[in-house]
Amino acid sequence: MKRILIYGDSNTWGHGAFSGKLPETQTWPVILQQILGGASLVIQEGLPGRIAGDHDTETPYRNGKTHFEAILRTALPLDYVIIALGANDVKKKYGLTSRQIFDDLMWYRGKTAEIAPSYKGVPSTPVMIFLGIPNSRETEYYQPEPRVREKVNDYLKRAGEIYVPLEHLEISDDGVHFTAADHQYVAQQVFASIRDHEAY
Repeated sequence: MKRILIYGDSNTWGHGAFSGKLPETQTWPVILQQILGGASLVIQEGLPGRIAGDHDTETPYRNGKTHFEAILRTALPLDYVIIALGANDVKKKYGLTSRQIFDDLMWYRGKTAEIAPSYKGVPSTPVMIFLGIPNSRETEYYQPEPRVREKVNDYLKRAGEIYVPLEHLEISDDGVHFTAADHQYVAQQVFASIRDHEAY
């Protein structure tokens, strides 16, 4: 069985615009599971507000680095690790540079490479997939730094990793969360990346 860990934020969790959680069947990780079928297991680890780094002092449970190792070890062995973070890191309130965010995202590659091969019983070397930071717009709810987002995505494109661009989504009225159509699109794009890698 192919095992896939998705480590992300509210769009992985399935947050609706100005509302709670969407029905599970409308979230892109569950749609991806349906596309892949029973021969694969998609492990959905999304947390609203999660950041890639560890600089959130007000709500430290949202620090992605802080909790990744425990979640990774729980999910191992794995064939793929999908990192779907960054939308919260580009908020103006954090004041981060594009390089800081990119370096935080690449930290997951190194941490996975460090831990996964030592997994007791079934060593594994998961393939990493990085989702680009989705397009967004400024609203009362969400205040991003668009240029920072663009530069992080440019770094990701040139990093030599499997990269899934998400720059032309509909996006809900709150400026940041996926619409139902977006969830369908993201699932299809991630599936295409997995399919292309398997074919290669």
